[in-house]
Parts: sequence; C-alpha cells; structure tokens
Amino acid sequence: MRRVGRALILCAVLFFVPFSYLPISTSANGGDWNPSNIIISEILASPQGESYGGSDLNGDGDISADSDQYIELWNPTSEPIDISNWWLDDDPTGGSQPCSIGWNTTIEPDARIAFFRDRTGIALDYWPGDTVQLRMPDHTIVDSITYPAEDSDYNYSYARDFQNNGELYKINPPTPG
Repeated sequence: MRRVGRALILCAVLFFVPFSYLPISTSANGGDWNPSNIIISEILASPQGESYGGSDLNGDGDISADSDQYIELWNPTSEPIDISNWWLDDDPTGGSQPCSIGWNTTIEPDARIAFFRDRTGIALDYWPGDTVQLRMPDHTIVDSITYPAEDSDYNYSYARDFQNNGELYKINPPTPG
C-alpha cells in the first residue's frame, strides 16, 4: 500500500511540474478517443540509467530499462473497473510476450496503476518505436498507443493530453502511478 501512496504523491506532483507540450500521433480505440473506459495514460520507454542519475521508479533497487520501463493505466470513469485477466502487450505482431493482469485487480475511479517491466516482461522498444495495447480477456482492444522511433530523450515519458483527444506529449520527470 505504501507504493500506491507514493505513486499518488507523484501524480499530485505532476500538476506542479512544468512541461512542454509536444503532440505525437496516437491510436486510441482505433482512432476514437473514448475516456469512458480504462486507458493507457502514460508509458516510459527510455528510463535514465543509474550511471546518468536515473531514479528507481518502482522501488526495487534496480535503476535500468529492464526494471523501470512502465505502462500506466487510468480509470477516468466514476465506477471501479475490474481489469483482472485483461492483457497488456507491446507489439501484437511480435515483440514481448503479452502479460495477463492478475486476479483481483480493480482500478478505482480516477485512479492510476503502473505496470513495470520487471513484473510484466514487456520490453518497450525505443529504436524502432512501438505500440502498446490494452485488451480485454476476449482480446477486444480497449486502448492502444503507438509512439515513433528514436523520439524521446532518456527519462521522458509519453502521457495523454485529456483535453486534446488523447494526443501524446512528453513529460519529465516520469510520473508512474
């Protein structure tokens, strides 16, 4: 539970951190922005390494892409949503193996949850770019984000602009959870 509290503090800090808006193409629900379901709200493909002053974003003692890459989900609705047995995937035609979300995983209204690479095994590709998908157990795509190749600097995450049809922009520092 401490991790959730720390993550909520990080989210609160986001509103006080200045960042520049740089739109990037997204593919939300096949192109339709639908904030009435769980969405992919932030992803970090290139965390800063330990030798370059990076942070241990998931608190496991390892500061590296193998540990600190993440996919964050947000529930923008007014109802809790059970995402047990939903799937996260980085490239539906290849890439990492999809990750099934564990049982008893419910995202409360307006809450966020970050899924780190050390737990999911999902390696987000910086050099060729990548696509991240969230799917229901029946494989219906709930949300999808595609980010371009070699586009972000280290420690810049892609986040959704909720006021601009879910377009992506880059923020630093990343704000998992």
